[in-house]
Amino acid sequence: SSAGVQTLPSSTSNSSTRQLVNSLTKRSNSTTSIQVEIDGWQKRKNVSIRAKVLDAEGKVVATTKSTMPKYTKQTCTEVKLPEITLTDAHLWDIDSPYLYSADVVVEADGMVVDSVREQFGIRKIEFSKDFGFKLNGKKVFLKGISNHHDMGALGAASFDDGIERMMRRLKEFGFNHIRCSHNPYSESFTKIADRVGLLIVDE
Repeated sequence: SSAGVQTLPSSTSNSSTRQLVNSLTKRSNSTTSIQVEIDGWQKRKNVSIRAKVLDAEGKVVATTKSTMPKYTKQTCTEVKLPEITLTDAHLWDIDSPYLYSADVVVEADGMVVDSVREQFGIRKIEFSKDFGFKLNGKKVFLKGISNHHDMGALGAASFDDGIERMMRRLKEFGFNHIRCSHNPYSESFTKIADRVGLLIVDE
């Protein structure tokens, strides 16, 4: 199985513009949706999915669960779990890349048959011809490089330590984003960027 996490900052404001993020407190309520892709589950009975969200300290802050659809001939099925709300959530930022974790477990007949953990950050991104780019309600100038997937002398194979070293050096130089180009990047590339605190412009 594989899991994806989508988050949407939310607010109780009645304003037509709905100011979703308080840039002073760096906190917001966030509606979080977890979608799970499961393959070959028809061979099992009583299949269910449960997920829990943990903060950076490992504390469980939310849970959700669902069963598989009863009528489908799909061998690979995407299941969207019921949405959960993270109250007073920490926001991911370039200078403070706060990450939550989603632990997803698939059970069949009461036994765990698969599990996966995905990290994710909660942030609000805005684009406009009037103000350019905003992250969490604050205007940000993108300062970075146009990057190819290879690692110079290390070669074209994905090398996580090399990727992280490059990203941390870019941060030291004052950059805050990387524009990807041409060939597909490794899955770990964006995960490391989330952890380090770099924005990715994916071509």
